[in-house]
Amino acid sequence: LTSHGPATREEFARWWGFFPPEAGRVIALLGGEVARLQRAGEVVYLLRRDLRALERAKEDDEVRLLGMFDPYTLAGLPHEAVVPKAWKGEVYRPGAWVSQVVLRGGRVGGVWTYERKPAGAHVTARLFDGDVSTKSQLEESLIAIAPYIGKVADPFANDGSIEVQRAQ
Repeated sequence: LTSHGPATREEFARWWGFFPPEAGRVIALLGGEVARLQRAGEVVYLLRRDLRALERAKEDDEVRLLGMFDPYTLAGLPHEAVVPKAWKGEVYRPGAWVSQVVLRGGRVGGVWTYERKPAGAHVTARLFDGDVSTKSQLEESLIAIAPYIGKVADPFANDGSIEVQRAQ
């Protein structure tokens, strides 16, 4: 619940591989350690020790690039608030494949891929909504992941190293 809360009984069950009634029993066993809250009209649970941090938390507007199978993409709940229903097929693909995603304010706004080339990694971002990110925001977010994908080709070399596509 600290990592993925607040969560409903069903969300908690899914994450741990329980059936919902078993998850309910585990939550009940935690007794006073668990706070019961409302989220969009449904009951959710959070460890009481995390309540103050949740109350102080502020949503940011930062653009982030997450890798394939990132825990946030897999377990960010409720899914409808994280991944727009219209684009679920782009993120959760056949064969249990989970795409690399572009986040803004904690919500998935696109997918991205990269290809290693001699001049550096060529990155393509496919944005679901034209307002999700600018090219410069994507370039800035690449700084954090460059150690993992390799040097990113110089975007100012006009070699198309960072390509931004807008979904139709």
